[in-house]
Amino acid sequence: MAVTKIKLAQKISERLGISQKDSLNFVDLCVEEIKTLLAEGSNLKIVGLGVFENKLKKARMGRNPHTGKELLLEERKVITFRPSDVLKKDIASKYNHRLNQQGKEDLKIPVKKGEERALKSFRSNLKDKNKQDYDYDYEEIE
Repeated sequence: MAVTKIKLAQKISERLGISQKDSLNFVDLCVEEIKTLLAEGSNLKIVGLGVFENKLKKARMGRNPHTGKELLLEERKVITFRPSDVLKKDIASKYNHRLNQQGKEDLKIPVKKGEERALKSFRSNLKDKNKQDYDYDYEEIE
């Protein structure tokens, strides 16, 4: 299942009680800022989520899957994502109980509830920071 920016904005709108237009503007701003940082060559770390890294892939020999013909793949920049341990544990705690002996997921079993550690980690970092670093009062969005 793919999550679109509109679906993400709807979830934000529901959770924060703001208009869908405002939440879509927020999502668009976040995506644009992420793209700008990555295009500049910066790495982006989001606490509780993971790290987006710019990496340089070396030139190598590859193969055209249609023709089987070998070709040289030139050196290029790629962006990788490495999830944080907190995110991995959150996902495992909510979904691992749905796996059977063969490793197949039983979607009929409900997801475990509870606030994710990643979200708690993010919130605690906000509370620990000096409030003047932000354009909003953290307490207003809880």
